[in-house]
Amino acid sequence: MIDRSKLFRSVNYQTVEPVPTTDNPDSRPPACGSLLIIGASARQYAESADRAGIVCSTVDLFSDWDLQQFAHSYFVDSLDDFDPSGFFGLLADWPDRFVICGGMEKRPQLVSEISQHLPYVGVCPNQLERLNNPIEIANRCAAQQISFPLVRLPGNPTGATVADCLLKPRKSAGGTGIVRSPKRSQPRKDLMGRTPNGTGCKLTDDLELLALDRDYYHQEFVAGQSYSSLFCSDTIATKLIGSTIQLVGLPEFSGHPFSYCGSIGPVDVGHECQCELDRIGNELAREFQLVGIFGIDWILDLSGKIWLIEINPRMTASAEIFELAGCVPSIMRLHLDSAAGGGPFAFADHQLLFGKAILFSDSTKSFTVNQNVFDYFCGLETLNGRRSVADIPKIGTRIGCGEPILTLFASGKRESELLSRLQSKAELIRREIATLQDRSISS
Repeated sequence: MIDRSKLFRSVNYQTVEPVPTTDNPDSRPPACGSLLIIGASARQYAESADRAGIVCSTVDLFSDWDLQQFAHSYFVDSLDDFDPSGFFGLLADWPDRFVICGGMEKRPQLVSEISQHLPYVGVCPNQLERLNNPIEIANRCAAQQISFPLVRLPGNPTGATVADCLLKPRKSAGGTGIVRSPKRSQPRKDLMGRTPNGTGCKLTDDLELLALDRDYYHQEFVAGQSYSSLFCSDTIATKLIGSTIQLVGLPEFSGHPFSYCGSIGPVDVGHECQCELDRIGNELAREFQLVGIFGIDWILDLSGKIWLIEINPRMTASAEIFELAGCVPSIMRLHLDSAAGGGPFAFADHQLLFGKAILFSDSTKSFTVNQNVFDYFCGLETLNGRRSVADIPKIGTRIGCGEPILTLFASGKRESELLSRLQSKAELIRREIATLQDRSISS
């Protein structure tokens, strides 16, 4: 049995001698002409790079089977445990440059340390530092007339009073670890008109302590539909690629409350919203020097007002929706070109909607991926010339309680139809996993 915490090339980096820095380029091993992608989950970005003919290596928390089809994959227990000097000391050939994906934007110091070894393509670390300060974002949004929920830092009596708030960890990504105070306004609704799980949390003694933790901050809760928008920024202009509906905390996928569990799009948000999103994207890009691909998470409230919730200064989880829909051939190529000042850029129209959903394991059950389950995952039908599932765990991988199993894809003409297909596929796969596990035990 293989536990994910001990999966694939786990290395004691501290025992490795540091490598020469770029101060003496002649002492470096020859570059292999490739790209390093580092973050919580690198598969979709490596796949996008492969589509553009870019050879890449990855460092992430999963090192799934299909990721290894596109990249030289390295596993790390935690992004905070990654040691650049030790890692580069393991490599005979170095990549030419690196980019970040989910989770790394919360670690500007680590990005800075890696950039001592490799050129970095993305938002510079000092701007990432600013973007990790919710008060700084709130102040800049106020100056640019961008609606942003009230925020307060723990132990700051001068901060805004937030009656109905979320407690948000400052270093997590994808909504992990967010909890809500019991005072709530009108509950948010999903595409089917239902209230997702986790819309209210009693503030227990543990949560009272959490509210004082300086690794968290308070953000006002805003009711409405969750969206994400993707932008491309070069040295001249910022352009909106498109928007997707975000699936958040839906029980059908066993997502944790407020956790990201998928996207549907590209969706038409209407001319008025699109103009406002264009303005927001350009204002944020100028203020925080955002380059390449970046995204924002936002809420459309019950009055039709846009509320900025998060700025994602890197390629986002919804980016592959635009590749599936044919709007962009390769998000990775677009990121590299636009960050280098290339442009102008044009994006194709789409005919169908596409959706992705992250299927999580039951919060009370864990299981190990056996040969039967693995073969089942790999044998699922294709979608638009690609597998209809991704992030496929290797044989022997232990999936812990509430951990992601894999990602599902579907296509359709309407949002509600597409969500229903994803939900049906999730239920079918969950049932089949249980059957194959039972069959393995009985044999």
